[in-house]
Amino acid sequence: MLLPALAWGGQVAGQVIFATGETFVMRDSQRLPLDIDASVREGDRLETGKESHIHLRMVDGAFVSLRSESALSIDSYRFEPADPAASRANLTLHHGVARSISGEIGARSKEHFRLDTPVAAIGIRGTDFSVYTGNDLSRLSVRRGGVVMAPLSERCLQLGLGPCEGPSAEELFATQQGLLLEARRDASAAHLTRQGQSPDEYSPPHPAEAYLGQRRAHSPNHREPTLITGQSLPGANTYEEALEQAERYMSQTGLIAEAVERGNAASEIQPRDRGLVASPDVMWGRWSDYTEGFTAQVSRLIHGSSQDRRYAAVGNSVFALVETETPERRLPETGKAYFNLNRYEAYIKRGSDLETASISHPGLVVDFEQQRFAARMDVHAHSLPGPVPVVGGGDIEDGYLQSDGKSPSKLAGVLTDGAGEAGLLFEYQIEPGVDAVGATHWVLDRE
Repeated sequence: MLLPALAWGGQVAGQVIFATGETFVMRDSQRLPLDIDASVREGDRLETGKESHIHLRMVDGAFVSLRSESALSIDSYRFEPADPAASRANLTLHHGVARSISGEIGARSKEHFRLDTPVAAIGIRGTDFSVYTGNDLSRLSVRRGGVVMAPLSERCLQLGLGPCEGPSAEELFATQQGLLLEARRDASAAHLTRQGQSPDEYSPPHPAEAYLGQRRAHSPNHREPTLITGQSLPGANTYEEALEQAERYMSQTGLIAEAVERGNAASEIQPRDRGLVASPDVMWGRWSDYTEGFTAQVSRLIHGSSQDRRYAAVGNSVFALVETETPERRLPETGKAYFNLNRYEAYIKRGSDLETASISHPGLVVDFEQQRFAARMDVHAHSLPGPVPVVGGGDIEDGYLQSDGKSPSKLAGVLTDGAGEAGLLFEYQIEPGVDAVGATHWVLDRE
C-alpha cells in the first residue's frame, strides 16, 4: 500500500484501519478527531483516551497499534522501494503502550527503524513487539523476531536511526520465553527481567488487534481487507435532512425497492429475538467501550465459548461480528435471497451514551448474480421526533457485505456458509454527534 503525499501537511505515513473510543491527532497545533480511513502524516502526534485504540497500516505495510491512554508521534516515516537506503521510520512513544509489527522497512532496512521512548531507544532485528513506557521506565515484550534496547544517553540520542549498539544495549528474542526487556532513567544499561507487568498486562490489546496484526504477519499482500466497516454518503446535519436523504435513496428502483417492499410487510416494532434458529452462526459483541449493562465483549464471545468461533473482521463504532468457524464459505452464484430479521440490538449513540432503540420495517435482499445487497429498517427511540429509516446497499465480496459511497448508512456484514444466515451492522449519522447504531441477525426466507 503506497499512500501519496498531500499538498499540505507532512508526508503521508500510513492510514487508520481501526479506531474506537476517543482517538485524536495533534497536527499543526490543532487537536482533531481521528477516524477510520484517515491518513496519518509525518509530524502527527496520535492520542487515545480511556478504553480507546488506534490501529495503523503504514506505507511499507507495517502494523502499529496504539492502546488505551497512550500517545505516539510519527517523527518521520518514508518508504522508498527502489532505494531502501533512503527509507526511514522514526516513532516516539511518549506514554502508554504500542505494538509494532515490521513492514518492508524492517525487512529490508532494519538499521533505518527506531522507536524512542522518554527513557530508551529501540531498534529491531525484524520483529513483532509491544512496549510500555512512562517517564522513568520502558519495558517491552517480543512475539516474533528480536529487538535491541539501550537507555538514551550522549551516545544514544533520540531520533537517531537503527538500534544503539554497545555495552549499554541489550537484546531480547521471541525464543527467550517469559523474559521482558527494560530500561530505566539514569541506568547505565538495559537489562532482561522476569519481574513486573508486561505491556499486554498493563494495557490489554483490543480484540481487533490480534486479527489485524495477524493479517500483516502472515500475508505479504497489503491490499487484503482489514476491517470491514462500510462506506456511506456524508451524514445528515438535522433529523429532517436524515429523513430526506433516506427517502431519496428508497425512491430508487432495483434491489433497494425490493428491500423496502419486504420492510413494508413488517411495519410493527420487531421482537428483539424471534428465535428462528436455535444456535445462530453469527453473533455480535461490543468492543471495549460501553461496558456497563450491554452485550458480551467480542473477546469473551470468542474465547469463552465451547464452540469454535472467530472474529469476522466486521465492525462499527460499538459492535463487531463473530461467526462460527467453517472450512469454507460456499455461496450461490445466481438468484436472489430474501432474509427475515431474527435478532437485533439497536441504540441512539450520543458520544459515549447509548439510548435503547427498536426496529421496524426490516428488509434484506441479496443478489448473488450481481454480487449486490440492499437493506432497510426503521429505528425508533424516545428521544427522536419519529422513526429514522436506516437504508443502504453495496457490494458482496467473498461473502462479506459492505455498503458503497452512495449508501446513506454505513453497512457491513457477513453471510454464513450456504447463505442460510446473515449478520449486518449499521451506523447512520442522524445529526452531528447523534448516530443510529446497531447489530442485526437475519435468517434466509426459504418460502
